[in-house]
Amino acid sequence: MPHAKSRGADEVRVRRGFVVQKEGAIWRDLLLFEDNVRNPKGFVGIDFIDPDFSFGFAVKVANERSDGTPGFTIYLAYLNRKLEPEGLPIQVSWNQKVNRFQEYAPNELDPPDFKPEIAHPPIRKP
Repeated sequence: MPHAKSRGADEVRVRRGFVVQKEGAIWRDLLLFEDNVRNPKGFVGIDFIDPDFSFGFAVKVANERSDGTPGFTIYLAYLNRKLEPEGLPIQVSWNQKVNRFQEYAPNELDPPDFKPEIAHPPIRKP
């Protein structure tokens, strides 16, 4: 992950990052995080885009999926202007039912335990 600054053994501050998978001779984007978190179907973990809020993320990785199965979970907390985490982190795991990373949200029903991505979220205007 470029532009990373370590914050202890389990947290890294990043401006942008990605998760990719090699398929034959090409690499396929599975998850991108720059100003927002996105998978190939849309935006993950947001209800709207805030264009004034893009300072990076505090990232932690757990060694199992959110549902307790083998794999990993990525926790992404937005950073504020002071580069400190703001709000609750987005919990992102691989959803085996739809074959992509999504926000894990145990109260969601469709798909169960994962929040669907938003293809075209509204933009928050100041």
